Amino acid sequence: MQPQTASHTTLEIKIPSLQIGRSTHFYLEFGGGQIRGEGNDWVGAFHLSGTYDANTGHCRWTKQYLGRHRVKYEGLNQGQGIIGVWSIADDWSDHFHIWPKGMGNLEEM
Repeated sequence: MQPQTASHTTLEIKIPSLQIGRSTHFYLEFGGGQIRGEGNDWVGAFHLSGTYDANTGHCRWTKQYLGRHRVKYEGLNQGQGIIGVWSIADDWSDHFHIWPKGMGNLEEM
């Protein structure tokens, strides 16, 4: 995990993609109720932006692939990373689970 200040926390996240055997690597920065980030995966490079509520753990963001489609995420942080649902328009959706790189492989827990 990256250093934390009173107003911002930056997380490095690297997760396996169970669907196609490739990993996703990206950074998320949390501060003042805002989420920002960037990374890349098998689809391509992307930027992330959204919001979070530190009191409830509710998180919502959009992953915008550069020159391509966007993916919406909505989830809840309950101490084991963020668990929720992603969607692309009204066509596709599925569950997701992300966690900071320093927490190890939570899929084995």
